Amino acid sequence: MKKALEIYKKIAIRDDIEAIRELIRIYGGRPGFESAKNDREWIKWQEKAVALGDYKIAFQLGTVLIGDWHLDSVALNVQKGLRLIESAASRGLDEAQYVYGTLLLLYDSHSLQSRGDYIDINRTRSPGGGEPTEAARYFLTAAKQGHAYAQFELGKLYRDGHGVPKDYVLAYMWMNIAAASGSEQSEQNRDELAKHMTREQIAEAQRLSRECKQK
Repeated sequence: MKKALEIYKKIAIRDDIEAIRELIRIYGGRPGFESAKNDREWIKWQEKAVALGDYKIAFQLGTVLIGDWHLDSVALNVQKGLRLIESAASRGLDEAQYVYGTLLLLYDSHSLQSRGDYIDINRTRSPGGGEPTEAARYFLTAAKQGHAYAQFELGKLYRDGHGVPKDYVLAYMWMNIAAASGSEQSEQNRDELAKHMTREQIAEAQRLSRECKQK
């Protein structure tokens, strides 16, 4: 294992992105290399990958820096973390779009830009908070790429008229698409929503679901 690490390091210092990614996996506790787990080295090589333009690693590092990984050995840098997540979202990474959309449901832009402490992505959303219209925009871009959680969140926004016009047909459509990906929560919410819809609305929503999945 020690020899393998030295080989990867020699290659990585020449800016070989694959070797850098391998070091990130190893220092992150990759199976078979558990004893090499080292948070500081893990962060160091992620920084290197970000400098070389790896936006997927940038997203991962961003979630670490805002505190989502709960690592006591890593100093938080919330503003840098947010910039990395937003940058990855702008590059088209669906998971980053979903996470940034979630953050915008919890906090408005001013609050995000001024925060210096830990951000809890999983905290309960307070009514009237955040920027739901912007959140919906991020969810939509992720949903179109097949991100089931974003599809479900978008469906809830349409159901509640939160950030978007209330539209049961579109709400059902997105929940139905997410349910087809195996989301039990989406299936349950879709079926509950259907109790408040006409047969014609459900038929239209199902038709739109089929069309959307064919694109």
